Amino acid sequence: MKQAFVFRVESAEAAWDKAQTALTAVAGQRETLSRRLDDTKKQVTALTAKLTELTNDGTSLQERERNLQTARYGLGCSEGAAAGDSGSTEEFDGDPQDVAQRLETQLERPIRHPVRPAIRKSREETRLEGLSVQGPYSALAVARKRLLKLEQEVAREELEG
Repeated sequence: MKQAFVFRVESAEAAWDKAQTALTAVAGQRETLSRRLDDTKKQVTALTAKLTELTNDGTSLQERERNLQTARYGLGCSEGAAAGDSGSTEEFDGDPQDVAQRLETQLERPIRHPVRPAIRKSREETRLEGLSVQGPYSALAVARKRLLKLEQEVAREELEG
């Protein structure tokens, strides 16, 4: 009888130690997740401030789209001109005045439709920030699921014990 009692007490102590270890692990993960949540909130605040900064220039959405299309057109013209430079002289055949006019037009395109480095930079920064936000968010979601699962296991073990 005494041995059975001692065995039951030792089993209960082992279960208690196991539950305490799980609880400590969950508490550590909870702290980590709390820090990640704070970091994510800071990123949201920074992105909100960046969005406000970018939209406070008084430019309407239509104007932004028009500027973007102009920049894309200018970039396309520049890329097309660069790709078309094959070193052949066939394009210079014909009337010299027509050739001169055509070359002047090609030269003026980038001047009339300049590629705005600020627009490209802003677009790339926004894309980069979006990617950086996605990484911690998905890690946070996985960690939250794991935390919930561990908390449920601890609760279940407490009920069983």
